[in-house]
Amino acid sequence: MARARGLLAAPDVRLVTLTGSPGAGKTRLALELVAALEGRYRDGVVVVSLAPIADAALVMPAIRQALGLREAGSESPLETVARHCSVRHLLLVVDNFEHLLAAGPELVELLGRCPGLQVLATSRAALRVRVEHELEVPPLRLPTPGEAAARAARAARSPVGAAGGRAARPARAPADDAGHPAVEL
Repeated sequence: MARARGLLAAPDVRLVTLTGSPGAGKTRLALELVAALEGRYRDGVVVVSLAPIADAALVMPAIRQALGLREAGSESPLETVARHCSVRHLLLVVDNFEHLLAAGPELVELLGRCPGLQVLATSRAALRVRVEHELEVPPLRLPTPGEAAARAARAARSPVGAAGGRAARPARAPADDAGHPAVEL
């Protein structure tokens, strides 16, 4: 995280891409960075999830929507977003960019029009654009068999048991005042 923070703190770094395999923790790291850098951006941080988008042509409209902007007549989504961001100091987080790499050049064009904008992207692959600074996120380390056995032993000795919760009490059938099962036929 320190390396990513350092990159985002550099005034000449406009685009940082966190790359890594699925489940490596790219999104988690991006959100931790957002929390750590929250006060650094005068106009805030905007997070855009690109996971549900299937077409690179829809990236800029998704960013426009995340910024709370409406379509502006004949103006393209890029023009609308650039006009809005050109006078702001903000961090734009674009999550899950890997399947929309064709939108990378448009993102670079947006950065060129907006001097106070920084972009933090998460992707399985680098965007391969000229202003990008790639930071590979290594896969999460799995515990060794010895570490896993030690964790299981600690869990078994804990007051809540290996299941991590309280034992369930069996359900009781409703009863009348005398304690006899109340059954309605």
